Amino acid sequence: MALKQELPFGGTPGIAVHEAFLREVSTALELIIKAVIAMRIEAQLAPANVTRVRTSHDVLSLWESDAGLPVQPPEDRMTLALAYSILRWAGRYAAPTNDGIYEEERQLEEVIAPFPKGATLKVRRGRSISWDQFDRLYSIASREFWRLHATRWGDEPMTGERG
Repeated sequence: MALKQELPFGGTPGIAVHEAFLREVSTALELIIKAVIAMRIEAQLAPANVTRVRTSHDVLSLWESDAGLPVQPPEDRMTLALAYSILRWAGRYAAPTNDGIYEEERQLEEVIAPFPKGATLKVRRGRSISWDQFDRLYSIASREFWRLHATRWGDEPMTGERG
């Protein structure tokens, strides 16, 4: 309790910790996806148009295009889209600085999980990233990284599994 009184923070610690968690898992997803891309390039297994790791936070595009990871169901694609949004705004403004960016994010959600045809009331439930969602996506990318590592260097493949 004494530490809480010493810190100049007047908000809710649970919210702050969750926001930190979202930034960390989003960063971890970005880094493992980029590691897969780098390993594909190193192993000469990348598509011809992928010659370097792009400097982009768009983890959905990196996952599906550059890394060559399997296309995921809509729920996981929404998780990657949310991670992109978090990485885009982490440490910056609380809201998009122009309507175009906000609209771009909404259009991406509509592509991934469209509203039913003829829907008159279009409301999306707010969502977050759970540990299970993060772990599922991270594990897919990690297994691919270690598979590529074994292919490139001829070593015993690691599973990327814990335990």
